[in-house]
Amino acid sequence: MGIIFEGKPIKGAPSGGLAMVYPTICFSPYDEQMYGHRHGFFNGKMSIIQVFLLQIILAFVMTKFVYYCLRPLLRSKPVCYILGGIILGPSVLGRSKRYTDIVFPENEMLIFNTMVKIGITYYTFITAVKMDAAMSLKTSKTTWIMSTFCFFSRFIINRYFGEMLIANISGTVPCVVSDELSLTYFIVIAEAMKEHDLLTSELGQLAMSTAMLIEMTCWVPLVTRAVIFQLSCIDAIRVVLILVALALFGVYILRPMIIRIIEITPEGDLVNENYIYAMLLAALIMAMITDLLCGSLFPGVLILGLIIPDGPPLGAAIVEKAELMVMEFFMPFFYVMVGYHTDVSSIFHMDGFFPLMFLVGITHLSTFIGTMVGSIFCEIKLCNAALLGMVLNFKGVLDYETYGKCSVRKVQDNGVYTALILSSLFKTIIYNIVLDIWYKPKERLLNLAPEAQRFRTLQLASHIKELRVLACVHSQDNVRGIITILEASNPSEASPIFAYVIHAIELVGRAAPLLAQYNKKMQRIQSNSTYHIMRAFVNYSRNSRGPVSIRPFTMIAPYRTMHNIICNHARDKHIPLIIVPFQANQEGYSMESSQIRDFNIQLQLNASCTIGLFVDKGLNQRNLEQFSCNIAVIFLGGADDREALSLASRMSRNPDVSITLLRIPVRRIERSVNDFIENRLDELLVEEFMERNSDNACVVSREVVAENSFQLLALIRSLENDYDLVMVGKMPVKAQFVEEMRGWVEHQELGLIGDVLVSTDICKGKLSVLVFQHYVEGGESTPYQTSASESLSIEA
Repeated sequence: MGIIFEGKPIKGAPSGGLAMVYPTICFSPYDEQMYGHRHGFFNGKMSIIQVFLLQIILAFVMTKFVYYCLRPLLRSKPVCYILGGIILGPSVLGRSKRYTDIVFPENEMLIFNTMVKIGITYYTFITAVKMDAAMSLKTSKTTWIMSTFCFFSRFIINRYFGEMLIANISGTVPCVVSDELSLTYFIVIAEAMKEHDLLTSELGQLAMSTAMLIEMTCWVPLVTRAVIFQLSCIDAIRVVLILVALALFGVYILRPMIIRIIEITPEGDLVNENYIYAMLLAALIMAMITDLLCGSLFPGVLILGLIIPDGPPLGAAIVEKAELMVMEFFMPFFYVMVGYHTDVSSIFHMDGFFPLMFLVGITHLSTFIGTMVGSIFCEIKLCNAALLGMVLNFKGVLDYETYGKCSVRKVQDNGVYTALILSSLFKTIIYNIVLDIWYKPKERLLNLAPEAQRFRTLQLASHIKELRVLACVHSQDNVRGIITILEASNPSEASPIFAYVIHAIELVGRAAPLLAQYNKKMQRIQSNSTYHIMRAFVNYSRNSRGPVSIRPFTMIAPYRTMHNIICNHARDKHIPLIIVPFQANQEGYSMESSQIRDFNIQLQLNASCTIGLFVDKGLNQRNLEQFSCNIAVIFLGGADDREALSLASRMSRNPDVSITLLRIPVRRIERSVNDFIENRLDELLVEEFMERNSDNACVVSREVVAENSFQLLALIRSLENDYDLVMVGKMPVKAQFVEEMRGWVEHQELGLIGDVLVSTDICKGKLSVLVFQHYVEGGESTPYQTSASESLSIEA
């Protein structure tokens, strides 16, 4: 391409006047081929680049249009995108030959196909980076049992019926189709669980771990088949040796370099962008090598992705940089290509359509059979086993890519490809609807004993037995305050404290959530903050006045559904109290604070035990060597206030703790039998507290009159400089002035009095507060009648 200058007279200038000189671009023959003539569009002929741009525009507009139209009905983006591709393909718009010749001409699809290949290559790479294959080997016995039964039931049944049903379909290799249907990809299940917000649910975690083991097991027959289908024995040996050599090169050469990159990155800093770009370029290089030597792009990027540690700093940075472009730009075009190659009319000319559909049905049924049989050995409810089987039948990106490869390699015809795609879409839509309606994350998968299913409160926790506490920590700033609360709770030989400390970390750069016991010797490359947090708690357990046992855990999960893991863990370990830090919105941390607040609210709504929401305003400044703590308990009555007083009763036996009980008698708005029971429980608990501390000079009880909101605010203001910690229930009894103040509440999770205590307008925001909420049923804080009955029977 060259540039010449042409002289043209200026419009309106007199003849013979000055001429304006401007450049004119001249096209070479290559440019003519790529871009077409400058007026080619108006002559009815489009260039390659113009066709490519038109394909991108149509694909993008159609996929987004279908998604926004069907979003209320279909949760799955891939399904909507594939339907958009079907509309653009030969099944709908492609029935017009003129449309096909202009938009999707067969001889000008090279650029679009190349972009799709690059997209699926990077998708595989990002998927591998997110995976943690090592953790799959450490899964529970339940996972191994369910994956074993699912794999063998699928493999055996599919092979038997595959040879019988589709052996007569022309152009189809039965064993290949059977293996296609037997596959379960971990990332497909993980993406499905992410769409349904079930990553942290018991069903989602069991499904993902089971899928990973099934996928790893399926590699054995797949690799064997790939070797057998080589042209010769020499070719088969060459492919195996190349893959082994690349794997060894990745593990012993590339991985030490990658770990070195992580080690030289300062704590809390971002990885140098040059390293991220190097990893993205290395993915293309590995793909090119395996494509040249083995005939496939994916083994190379899979090896490279698996050797990169998932999560921060490097894995998370790679995912953050590349995922948006790959998932929102490249992958929609892959789905469009899947839909474009789906020709519905080919089904009507296909021999053996119904036997193939019967085989698909048998495949899905075999998964249900495997999970049902496995549930007998794992004591999983049959309905939940059916849900697990349904989830393991989800199909996604890697399944569609496998179908496409088999069609290109002529081991199945286009009719089989179309039938498999349509059946996958149909079942995915049905399964999505059933999963949304049927499964509730709060329900447990296992058939638990009645004792394990009961709620737990501090009121029912014995003072002469071990007290179990779960403490959730977000950062090092939360450590000292929670340690102070544990120390104040009077650990003793008769009643030691067993604390499960969980460091909660946002899920970034990983495909699946994680809850694992912390072990410094086995800790993989990650942030040092967990080490510092756990070291502080372990040191406290060694130096505390009484016996305190610490069981440290690391939890990596999305904040939106993190509460599922906490609730299930508390229920499994029979924990009556969960302590979580409260973090208000602050400048520079508004997004994280908002996520933590949502987590706290969900925890209050779903936990089957007492929640203590801790607002730390300097309690962490106390020195345990000269420990002392001055605590106030505001008691208006009600189940939540009784939880606060129950913990205060335990703390009162600690000689280094001073407790002031501020009892505010109020008249309830409503009077019923339940109100009478609640009032009686309040009186019994206060009497028991005073009787236990009748000879304790560190315990004081005051009855304070507060008949309106002004008197209550005056009382709260008086607490500002006298106490280190104020404990209060979230939902006090219903009184007239309490109801009048509800409109003032800014943080609903703290309740009325808790929100006033932390307000800068009332106490200048300097009071540390611990807000209690007992077990909530149905999403509303209501007095728990079973607890009341049991308490009355105990007192009697």
